[in-house]
Order: sequence, then structure tokens, then C-alpha cells
Amino acid sequence: MANFQWPTAYLPPWSLKSALKITPPNVLARTDMEAPKARVRRRWTDGLWPYPAALPLSLGQFELFKAIYADPDALDQGANWFDAPIYYGEGYAAAACRFVSPYDATLRGVTWTVAVNLEVEDLKVLTKAEVNARWAGAIP
Repeated sequence: MANFQWPTAYLPPWSLKSALKITPPNVLARTDMEAPKARVRRRWTDGLWPYPAALPLSLGQFELFKAIYADPDALDQGANWFDAPIYYGEGYAAAACRFVSPYDATLRGVTWTVAVNLEVEDLKVLTKAEVNARWAGAIP
């Protein structure tokens, strides 16, 4: 079954709560040795990025969000994966996302702020070619 597609025509893209909170997934295994150094190796090549996000919504948009969150064919209370534009540092890129826990919504005036913790698969990272096109020879 294909992932639910975030309705970008009606709801805004996901943004980080704080630009200082993005953390890459830990894909390493570390084994302490008696001497001289610990052994470190990769457990896998890709991991899920923890992504604390916030979504400012109007009153109507919040009602739409609640309906999408509850619908078993959409987010199914956060259990289903969905494809959405995710802020990655320079802009937005599509990524597969899933809720880690239920959302927390706060109303201030006429704007809801929906705060969530997502896990994101394949958050956009510049390729070697993209890096070297900008910063010649930065990655040999």
C-alpha cells in the first residue's frame, strides 16, 4: 500500500520546532575493548531521523488535520507512514514520515500550533556531487 500523501494544497509543510534540534540517526555500533581503542563499525547504512516538528494551523486547518490523523486510510492515529514536504536546512524535500507519539496542540488566539515528534526516512542530505559542485573538492 502506498503512503498517504500530505495534502499540501490545504495544510502547510512540516518545519522543525528548533533548527538546533535536528540529530542524524545513530547507525554505529561501538564495542569497548580492553586495549587500546574501542571498535566502531556501521550497523546499517540508513536510519530514521528523529524530527521534532511544529505545524501552525488555522481553526479550519486544525479540523482537517484532526480528521486526517484519525482516518484509518490516512494517518490512522499516527501509525501509518505518510509522504510530506520536510524542512531539511535549505528548503523542503519530500520524505516518508511517521508519528513517534501523539501530537500536542496549543491554541493561541485563532492559530493552533501542532507539535509532534516524527521519524523521517531518508531526510534530504546533499550528495557528493552536489557538495563538490558547490565546494570544489570538499569530498574527495
